[in-house]
Amino acid sequence: MATLGFQTSAIPQPAEMPILEGLSIGTVGRSGRMAWRTDGVEAAIVSGAWKAPREGDAAESPSGVQRRWRRIAAGADATFRGPDLNGGYLFAVVESARERPMTLLASGHSMVYVNGEPRAGDPYQHGISAVPILLRAGRNEFLFHCGRGALSARLVAPAAMVGLDTRDSTLPDVRAGVRGKQWGAMLLLNHLESRGIGYRIVAQVDGAEAVTTLLPPLMPMSVRKVGFQFAAPGRTQEADVACKVSLIAPGTVEPVSETTVRLRIRKPGQSCKQTFVSRIDGSVQYYAVQPAQQKSPNAALVLTLHGAGVEAIGQADAYAPKQWANLVAATNRRPFGFDWEDWGRWDALEVLDLASRQLRADPQRIYLTG
Repeated sequence: MATLGFQTSAIPQPAEMPILEGLSIGTVGRSGRMAWRTDGVEAAIVSGAWKAPREGDAAESPSGVQRRWRRIAAGADATFRGPDLNGGYLFAVVESARERPMTLLASGHSMVYVNGEPRAGDPYQHGISAVPILLRAGRNEFLFHCGRGALSARLVAPAAMVGLDTRDSTLPDVRAGVRGKQWGAMLLLNHLESRGIGYRIVAQVDGAEAVTTLLPPLMPMSVRKVGFQFAAPGRTQEADVACKVSLIAPGTVEPVSETTVRLRIRKPGQSCKQTFVSRIDGSVQYYAVQPAQQKSPNAALVLTLHGAGVEAIGQADAYAPKQWANLVAATNRRPFGFDWEDWGRWDALEVLDLASRQLRADPQRIYLTG
């Protein structure tokens, strides 16, 4: 069988390496929401029997269903599609002339084994996954566990060894006329093989003071969503405002990575996103409020829970404003966090507590819907 993936021998290596061919196999068991997993490929990995497949090789599910690995190629849009990717696997090889750090940008997989190491995926194809990996010199194996019939994957050279990434940010709205510090969160990618200690973020909104946030340690070759503070400007005229976010390495003053995001300015009576630091795990989360149109010290509060594919701000905006009640939408931490169990339940209860105190809700007039 010809080597799968990209053959790269010239130096320097390309800055971007799409994965365009590989082998796929349909589902060989069940690995979704069930008490125990019955996936034949995963069983081989766990038992130590896994080896890189060749075209035509067979794999068997615990129930005896046998499937074979077959060649698959990405389409003109660099996306793999096919029935095998509904719960099955895609195996690809990438050749590298030298060892080098890269960022894996993939979408449509629940997880991926990179040279045998499990890494997180992006099952709902939101395009929010950015994972630092270390390509070995020579052959590198990628085993994607797919779930929804499509997969795209490419490797990109990092702009900075430790850098900011905006694709999965949690950012609040800025309320007109309100000053004070607010929280945001952004992905931080560490492509170093050592821990990152002592990094800090300096964030500054146009017309406001710069605010410095010391960051927690970063594990080697990892991605972490980190919280940072900024000062709201209190302005009322513009529709949005720019916030410059700079990452500063320990012992330096010049940024090693920098980006600018725009924050909406929301006026009284408009729906808005509000961030907070969760007591559950210290992460920055947000909820949305559709405020009551009639000011009252003891307005009712309606907690509304979204369904699959919806975010908190979209849920809040689905309602017309009410005269008598504040509508509060919890996030459940992800658009597809729709079961409201475990983390989602905790998130909803935490938001209910925060919003009840902030909005001074009448405890006799709290409702649940969604």
